[in-house]
Amino acid sequence: MSNWSQGPMFGIPYDDSLAAGDRRIAELLAQRERDAGGTWRIPPREAVLEWAAEFGIDPELLVWMFRTFTKRREVLEPSRETGTLRAVIPILKSVQNSGCTFTLTHSMQHQLASIVHLDVRSLSTDRQLQVGLTLDVASSDAQYSVGENGRHGGGASLSASFLVKPALPDSLEGVSFALVPTTLWYPPVQSLVVEDPVYFD
Repeated sequence: MSNWSQGPMFGIPYDDSLAAGDRRIAELLAQRERDAGGTWRIPPREAVLEWAAEFGIDPELLVWMFRTFTKRREVLEPSRETGTLRAVIPILKSVQNSGCTFTLTHSMQHQLASIVHLDVRSLSTDRQLQVGLTLDVASSDAQYSVGENGRHGGGASLSASFLVKPALPDSLEGVSFALVPTTLWYPPVQSLVVEDPVYFD
């Protein structure tokens, strides 16, 4: 047994017999990151369940694993400071997915951050929405951190807002948005709304 990994996160003895398999895992993770190209690429639910059964792995573990390394850019919880409100710009991007209409309505442009607003409406009026989503913002000109700013509503509709730092440009040309599941598995009392990212073209 070697005890080389004594940092604050790794104060656990290591068994050298695991090294060959762990190296292979590291190699596969690096290959996966290269193949995904820094974008969200989460396997569909059916594939996760199939692999979990084939290899005897808890599907929750597979979901956590793919969510952890599926994207190079981390989703961070930004500081809550926004600065003075400068402008409100329309986004008005809408897409239907999983029996719901998702609409990014507008962005409140502050000096230090933007607050992007989302409206979700179920196409079925008797559906109870419980949506676990975060906003992903991509641009070749900047790297953005995103945190949830708030949500309200109930029944077949809800609204949410996301704090984006640094502030988005007033012209959104070249900026892309996606709603990404924060988890793929929900407790039975909730409604599973989205299993894959929702892209706003």
